[in-house]
Amino acid sequence: MRIMITIYDGAIAKNILRTDAFRVLRETPGVDIDVLVNGRKLDYYRTAFPFQRVRFSASPSETNYLDRLLSIVVLNSIPTRAMRIWQRSRYLSKGKFFVYAIASFLRTLGRFRIWRRIIRIVDAFMPTPRVYSEMLDRDKPDVLFLTTMMSPDDVALARLAKRRKIPAVGMIKGWDNPTTKTFIRQIPDKVVVHNEIIKGEIERLYDVSAERVAVTGIPQYDHWFDPEMVIPKEKFFRSLGFDTERKLILYAAAGDWMNKADEEIVRMLSAASLDDRLPRMQILVRLHPKYPSTAESLKGLPNVVVERPGTSSTGELVHWEYEEGDLKRLVSSLKWSDVVINTASTFTIDAVIFDKPVVLIGFDGSRKLPHDSSVVRYYDREHMRQIIESGGARLAKSSEEMIATLVDYLRDPTLDAAGRARIRNEQCSLLDGKAGERIAKIVLDTFAQRALENL
Repeated sequence: MRIMITIYDGAIAKNILRTDAFRVLRETPGVDIDVLVNGRKLDYYRTAFPFQRVRFSASPSETNYLDRLLSIVVLNSIPTRAMRIWQRSRYLSKGKFFVYAIASFLRTLGRFRIWRRIIRIVDAFMPTPRVYSEMLDRDKPDVLFLTTMMSPDDVALARLAKRRKIPAVGMIKGWDNPTTKTFIRQIPDKVVVHNEIIKGEIERLYDVSAERVAVTGIPQYDHWFDPEMVIPKEKFFRSLGFDTERKLILYAAAGDWMNKADEEIVRMLSAASLDDRLPRMQILVRLHPKYPSTAESLKGLPNVVVERPGTSSTGELVHWEYEEGDLKRLVSSLKWSDVVINTASTFTIDAVIFDKPVVLIGFDGSRKLPHDSSVVRYYDREHMRQIIESGGARLAKSSEEMIATLVDYLRDPTLDAAGRARIRNEQCSLLDGKAGERIAKIVLDTFAQRALENL
């Protein structure tokens, strides 16, 4: 049996290759695995994962003009509030009124099953770059594991899987994907999702029948409760030059593309740590591994340490990877923090795994921006509304609210604990350490089921 797995970026590598999903598949007798990765990172992956019966190859990542055009139509046909916000920001706020009108029309069409059916029919007949057919002819995979369902490789292979009747398992990459970026063009045999909320979204938005959807939990959290994943507090704080007797604020910087005020807000926190508002507070600024941030210039600011996590396999941020040491620092930073601050990020989920109070940034530093340009618009999106409505995190719409909320949480970290529990139950679904195993079993069972049907 040969399995072909697509690995689009460092996030997918972290969530699949460094979890039990990959371990179970490669330890299954009689299974050979082809892993498609970015060609520039090929040597890195071959060195990092030197397993028998696992072969890494450069992914084609090819598209043609017609496919790129269809991709634009498909993206704008996602009928969600999140897509409306994105369209307003990308088109309307830049004066592209006609383009916005067309995009809005597509978004409206996306509400109707007939339009979604038309998209799938058109996609099925789209020309696919020959390199994908040649690859399937050469490698002859028995099952495809498409880990995003939106990358160029996943789109092309899902189409060919339908044509050639190759069993396929698709996976929703993250909690926001169904409402922001992943229109399921070709429905695979099985779709792996993290929780019941996502399951409901893809059934409703993309006509995926309930029996095709498998809720597995989130594989990257499987080992977070392993004591070996946590750096001892003394050692971790010493590595930062921090005092273990002082409280720690973990600030997850979004990157300039999302929040240009990160630098200014951290300066506000540093100033507050020097007076009676947040006396002797320590702030760990954890940059996003992929995105540039002006907050990187804050090294040396009083009571502030800035870290850029991850390991770059090519010297470029976009090609980041999380190795074992990077994962331990991520888990430890959450474990030993007292409050976590972020801007509409999955870091909210990460924080509540450890029951840490969360403050959400809903202001633009000292600037007063219109709603369509402000970070506060991100909280109108479906997945962030779920967080706000849970009561498990507080949205600060000014620096004063941010400081006041921090003071409240530091005085009583049990505040909003019930809301955080709700977030864990709804977003993480299953926290039993077996999500990766469930994903691997689904891939193996999908092939077995198709084989039985063909008897």
